[in-house]
Parts: sequence; C-alpha cells; structure tokens
Amino acid sequence: MISGSLIFLMALVLAIFNWQANLKAKELAFAAAKQLCLENKVDLLDDTVVLHKLKFKNFKLIRLYRFDYHTGTNVRYQGYISISQSEVIDQRLTITADSINKAGPSASNEPAKVLDFSLYKSLKSKNDA
Repeated sequence: MISGSLIFLMALVLAIFNWQANLKAKELAFAAAKQLCLENKVDLLDDTVVLHKLKFKNFKLIRLYRFDYHTGTNVRYQGYISISQSEVIDQRLTITADSINKAGPSASNEPAKVLDFSLYKSLKSKNDA
C-alpha cells in the first residue's frame, strides 16, 4: 500500500515540474512578445505578459499569453502569443504602427468626444424645484 507521505512527495514533485514549465513558457512568451513589438515598431507596455487561457488541443497543452502595447497614440492595444511545448505556435497584434500611419493623420488626431453637462445641471435644478 502506498503511504501518504509518498503520495505527498509525488504531488510536490509534480507541482515543482509544473511550476518550472510555466516559468519557461512565460519567459519564452515574453521574449516572443518583445521581438514581435520590435519588428512592428510598437512599444511593449509594462514589460510583461499574462497567462490568458489554457487549452488542450491534440493532446498538447497550449498556453495563450496576452500583452499590452501602444503605437505612439494614447490607446492600449492587446497582442497574443500562443506557446505549446516550448515553441511559439502563433503570435499576433491587433493593430500595428504601420496600419495607423497608412490611415492618415486624421485617424490619430481626432478630437476627443466631450459630453456637455451644462444642460444636465439646469434640468436637474428645474426638477428639484
């Protein structure tokens, strides 16, 4: 019969191997995200990647990492890196700096939409009376 301490030791060893595999995958995802941002002339924000999703496909564990970047505007965009068994299988950006530049200057220089609350104040004072 297997003793409780042996089961605990096996569970501990499995947890350590899983932790090491997760660290290696995260380091690989970070390096891939950094390279992808350099190639597309965008800035990786926060210098980090976050595990977004885990899934099994064809008996392989696939880790999907998400990261934030910006193209020089004040908008954060998200990119994704998929890792399976220590190799990058997919990497993508939602939008690149080149596509912003092709859209022309009007796309990035649009004025912010501002709501006018002056009418709200006058309506509120009429309703309170």
